[in-house]
Amino acid sequence: VAYVYAFMISGVLICYNDLKILNGFNLAILITNVLQVIYLAATHQLAATEMPNIEIRIASIILLLRYGVSIKI
Repeated sequence: VAYVYAFMISGVLICYNDLKILNGFNLAILITNVLQVIYLAATHQLAATEMPNIEIRIASIILLLRYGVSIKI
C-alpha cells in the first residue's frame, strides 16, 4: 500500500521542480523496498509467486529515480 502512495507523492514532488527532494525521496523508497525484500527473504516469508510483483516494484522505482536524475530544470 505504501508503494502506491509513494508514486502519488513523487508525482507531486515532480510538480514542485525540486530535484533534491524528489531524488532523496525516491532513493529512500528504493532503499526501504530493498530492505523489505531482504527481510522477507531472511525470515522465509517470501514466496516464489511474489517475485514478479517485487521485480516490477523495484524496477518502477529505479525508473522513477532515473527520471529524477535525468531531468534538467
